[in-house]
Amino acid sequence: MEEGDLTRISPSGARPNQPLLEYDLALVTRLPSQRHKVLRREPIAWVASRNHLAWKIEPLPIALFEADRGPAHSHVLAALKKSRRHYRVAYSSGSLAGLLAVVEAGLAVAGLPLCSVPGTLRVVGEREGLPPIRALEMSVLRNPGSTAIAVGKLDDFLRLELSRSVQ
Repeated sequence: MEEGDLTRISPSGARPNQPLLEYDLALVTRLPSQRHKVLRREPIAWVASRNHLAWKIEPLPIALFEADRGPAHSHVLAALKKSRRHYRVAYSSGSLAGLLAVVEAGLAVAGLPLCSVPGTLRVVGEREGLPPIRALEMSVLRNPGSTAIAVGKLDDFLRLELSRSVQ
């Protein structure tokens, strides 16, 4: 096997339709049109400030990841549409830190992968009148041309860890 370093994937640089050949390894959220093997279904939870009641505001102020950042954006909007809950997009960003700041300030609620909900926020949901959100389907994709030992070891580790956490 060839030795070498992993290609760095920055969250701001990875896009759902970007060719895999640009990366050694990618941890992706699967789009409905893709056929990658699902290794984990990660719940998306509604989150709110511990000190504010943003979910009581009409229309509901929401903070979203940008549309081109993957299926979380569309899953949140689909849940709201299905529930017929009136909402307004109060904030949109590709930055998790930006979304967290807006939610912590009580300016909006957001749908976040449960694994990324910090202890500074509270998980809210149907008791607060918010609809359930479809889970994210996570996969690991490996560039078939990547033969570095580090790539293989990280690939094995990610697959094992994600499989242990299947919902």
